[in-house]
Amino acid sequence: MKKSVALLIVMFGLFASSKIFANNWLEMPLSKPGQWEQLSFREIPANEVAFIDGTMIIDVNQSSSPVIYPLDQPVNIDEITLNLEVDGRLNLGEQQQGETGADDFVFRLGVVYSGQQQLTGFQKIMAPDWVKRLYQLAPDATGVERIHFFNVYSDDRLANGLRTHPLSELITEQFLFKRSFQPHVLRFKPRDNKKVIALWISSDGDDTDSSYRVTLKDLILTARE
Repeated sequence: MKKSVALLIVMFGLFASSKIFANNWLEMPLSKPGQWEQLSFREIPANEVAFIDGTMIIDVNQSSSPVIYPLDQPVNIDEITLNLEVDGRLNLGEQQQGETGADDFVFRLGVVYSGQQQLTGFQKIMAPDWVKRLYQLAPDATGVERIHFFNVYSDDRLANGLRTHPLSELITEQFLFKRSFQPHVLRFKPRDNKKVIALWISSDGDDTDSSYRVTLKDLILTARE
């Protein structure tokens, strides 16, 4: 995952499609598979991602690649709910999850907060193709403040923890949910005063040579009234 995070440092600006209904906003992203885009990282095998009957299936095989869902305008999201099932496990051994060589998580849900930071001229030259593609989607003068991840953890030492990622102060992570071997419903609360411009879903197995399957259903975004 460390290479993936290093590439994230130069990622800013995302947008696509949603619907606004009066004072209340409701989005069901898995009903729109064509709105999602899978990205890839140089020198890291990509996950296999499929959409079947309103379900996202991610097959991880010593691999890592994010899936993004851009929104067409910044929105204050009150709650994100989803149903998650994971078949398989990470090969963590005695390593502490999140540290060098073990920075893999079966599920991270990232919210990209709207901000002003953009790629510099040098970053535009050095950025990989997937970062340039993201900027093609973004309106002029749009950037981000940070990406905040809600992580499903496997290592009890992380329970209820919060960290700024060691490779970038632009990435923060909360360890909110212990990995379950049964399907379970997760609820996430983004920050009250920050607008979200995209979702970022990640499941990793590249650091720990792990293979497993993630099944995601009933992903719902509800806006703050």
